[in-house]
Amino acid sequence: MKKMILALMCMIAPSVFAQNSAEETTVKKSCPFALDFNFNGTTENKGKQFLNSSVRLSYTPAWRLGVVGEVGSNLMLSDVNGNKDWDDALTLGGGLTFRLGDLEIDEETRQAFRFTLTATMGCTVDADDWNYTYYDAGLTIMPTAEYDWVGLNIGFRHCNSHNNAIKNYNGAYVGLTFKF
Repeated sequence: MKKMILALMCMIAPSVFAQNSAEETTVKKSCPFALDFNFNGTTENKGKQFLNSSVRLSYTPAWRLGVVGEVGSNLMLSDVNGNKDWDDALTLGGGLTFRLGDLEIDEETRQAFRFTLTATMGCTVDADDWNYTYYDAGLTIMPTAEYDWVGLNIGFRHCNSHNNAIKNYNGAYVGLTFKF
């Protein structure tokens, strides 16, 4: 529970200073659709660690709120009692995005960092050994000027196992987002 509260505090904290400059930053006109490629690595918990890659299609009809659909490939590495194993799975999911605001770092060029919260859930579609439902809460930090195609993901993932032999998983993740 303490880890979840800490993760939520880390995701909400940028909104405090991001709200101050959100109205001042000029917003460039862009398409409401975005295609992202994410690659995340998680912390180890109970001998399990995830490597996750996913393709997300998001639609943001409003200025801050949007919907997202994702297809992912997860690789679970496990080391339980010295037995090293791995399991891969295809996942399908969806969720909501909420743009917190922009933190301006250079007034002259209007360079800023954009903070976006994402909450997604999904489940495995093609898994050999471990079927699960996952819940993600993450924060994406993207620059809005020169390097606006690559950003940073941080967040928390909970996997609710559908198999009694394999326990649930909780872990923080860090990764990269590439926007197309």
